[in-house]
Amino acid sequence: MSQFNNNMGSKIIVNLKAFIPWFKQFPFEATEEWGDALRDNIPKTKKAIRKGVPDDKAFFEKIGKPTLDNLDKMLRPGFVNQKGVTKEVILAIARAKLKGKNAAKKYNQSVKKGFIIFDQGELNSAMVGYHRGQCFGEYRFAKAIELALGCLLPIILPAKEGRFKSKLGRQLMSSGKLISHLAFDPAYFKPENDKINRLLNEDCQDDLVPFATGGDSHCDFMLIKDNFTPTNSKEVQEIKYEIYKHFISEKHANKLRAAWSVMDESIPPNPQDYLGNHIDPSKQAYFDMNLDIQVSKKD
Repeated sequence: MSQFNNNMGSKIIVNLKAFIPWFKQFPFEATEEWGDALRDNIPKTKKAIRKGVPDDKAFFEKIGKPTLDNLDKMLRPGFVNQKGVTKEVILAIARAKLKGKNAAKKYNQSVKKGFIIFDQGELNSAMVGYHRGQCFGEYRFAKAIELALGCLLPIILPAKEGRFKSKLGRQLMSSGKLISHLAFDPAYFKPENDKINRLLNEDCQDDLVPFATGGDSHCDFMLIKDNFTPTNSKEVQEIKYEIYKHFISEKHANKLRAAWSVMDESIPPNPQDYLGNHIDPSKQAYFDMNLDIQVSKKD
């Protein structure tokens, strides 16, 4: 429900729905360029990591605490896993490990080992992960975020235009990816939309109706509930196959495809079975979304 009535003191000046597809093919060449740059930066990265985490205190401040904060955000209140472990216990176990003795030493040893494995051929696997992350993540959000920033820039206070695009762009990308990673759980849409609208209120002109999730002025991620593709559908499996084939080998891709479980597509899936399903991998899906933008001006 809107917080303000358009017939009682406000006029819509911007109304845009920017479509976000469940998948968008990222150029293979762009991922190869990313891989080349990553390989070239390995020596510099090794040195920076060693300097950045010299002791347990630095490890917790730079890695441990952000990890716990992200885990806390990902697990909704009341979450219990398949083994009956609550969110509070999961966080306590993670905290004990991240604040444990010699945490920095163990971390640096694992990083060193990781670089050895990476040097021995894991770069191709890294490119697979990066490419999939773009196709199902950042790249599919890029056009909608670009459209959103373009239509919202005119309503931003001139003194704040410089930082507006980077600040809101980061929040839109972060919120969109978080919603996707959390299986499009309806419980997470409003909290993330609230963050976006609060940012807009910090920088927008005073003659506008304040931004609020679902309000007369808003910038909200909206689920297109009936537009979804299960992750174990033939379409998704073929996309994954082509990625593995390109970056690793056709033989490896064929081996993986033979092991994949493909859904029975003769039975129409129910979108409600897939929303917020964090546990059952056979009931997870990618959904289309809209970035719904409306700006209203006070009369």
